[in-house]
Amino acid sequence: MKKFLLAFCLYFIALGASLAQVHNGDLNLYTQTEVDAFNYSEVNGNLFISGANVTNLNKLTSLKKVKSLSVNATKIVNFQGLQNLKTVDNYVYIQSNNDLTSLIGLSGLNTCGGRFFITKNPLLTDAAGLSKLTTIGGVLFISENNSLTTIGMSALTSIGSAEITLNNNLKSLNDLFSLQQVSERFYVSQSPALTDLSAIRPLVATGSVGNIQIHVKSGSYNSKADFLKAYPTTPNNALTFDGVDDVIELGVPTFYKNSFTIEGWIKPMGAGAIFNVYQNENSAIYAEVTMYNTFRFLVRNPPAKSGGADIIGKVNVVTDGKWHHFAAVKGDDDYLQLYIDGKLEGKSPYLTGDFASTPYKMRLGMDQPHSPRYYKGSMDEIRFWNVARSQQDILANKDKTLTGNEPGLSNYYKFNQGTANGDNKTMTTLSDSKSVLNGTLQKFQLSGSSSNFTSGAPVQ
Repeated sequence: MKKFLLAFCLYFIALGASLAQVHNGDLNLYTQTEVDAFNYSEVNGNLFISGANVTNLNKLTSLKKVKSLSVNATKIVNFQGLQNLKTVDNYVYIQSNNDLTSLIGLSGLNTCGGRFFITKNPLLTDAAGLSKLTTIGGVLFISENNSLTTIGMSALTSIGSAEITLNNNLKSLNDLFSLQQVSERFYVSQSPALTDLSAIRPLVATGSVGNIQIHVKSGSYNSKADFLKAYPTTPNNALTFDGVDDVIELGVPTFYKNSFTIEGWIKPMGAGAIFNVYQNENSAIYAEVTMYNTFRFLVRNPPAKSGGADIIGKVNVVTDGKWHHFAAVKGDDDYLQLYIDGKLEGKSPYLTGDFASTPYKMRLGMDQPHSPRYYKGSMDEIRFWNVARSQQDILANKDKTLTGNEPGLSNYYKFNQGTANGDNKTMTTLSDSKSVLNGTLQKFQLSGSSSNFTSGAPVQ
């Protein structure tokens, strides 16, 4: 009987502790001490975090759901600690946080039922921390964030309305490529650096949007028709590889015999081969994302030559979830150079000679056929040149589509085929814009958001 009573008491103690994890009503956290003492999994009210004394949110890891969230704390740099917050029933206010540079920490947030305000955060550069946010029930209001260059909400599919104004350094809306529904108004104005609106073309052309009012340097668009006239709805796709067996066979290239450049855009999700010009173990031109999330460029000559040279970059091209441009160059001096996002990553310490004019098989997305490693992620604008491109050349052209007639351009793959994220199962060929070396798509599912032509390409 005593054991039963003890167990009974312990049960209710545990139950009480569990119930204590839910806070009913509003909760104000004005000091770091109050933040550090937080132990709730749910707040059935409005959670206010403010005050000059609050420097971090590291002790808020228990929070999974809140009615509303308002953060106005001048010394907070990021939102680490809120990574387990998944749902906000009503509104989110991120306002007047003077030291806030990143929304890292909000990566678990999926749904906001009401309005979402990001305003007057002078050091905030993007909202990429909100990488899983798909739905905003009310208005998305982004205003007076003077360091903001991109929005970063790449998973966002549905919002009530949008007001994006007075962000002086905002350059692009590219991260809104997944947006499919805006129930009411899509309003953009007074952001003088904003020039790239092409990512919202699918929304305007085929999605659901109440009305648009967009005023940017390139013009004013007060109707869907005005916008589509300025931004024709030609395909602007990337190609996403599943990392399991997707590969493109490109046949025998000719660009590699002397100096050359291979460049393009990648958005990798882990280690794997990007391209390979392969004949055997001693003869290859190869690039990969390493297990350390960096870019590696290798040129290995036949045995009579030096044996090859490589460069391993320093920039992490995986974990930020962003597109990165690479340019791998074999120079006229027979040294290798690697550029990431237009910046020189390194120069090889060893020379590598010219290749013999023997047949090579070229692939995208896989290395050699024995124990192959496949690429997982997206590619766009892959270009093969039979000349060594300078850093100035690379910077001048990496962010724009080429005509295809540029001197030295051997093969050019834009990936602007099919319907983004749609049914492309009848497609078997990747087109070379030079009409020289078309590729064969192998093992791609060609349906959905992976193993297919997809939206969100970095170059318009």
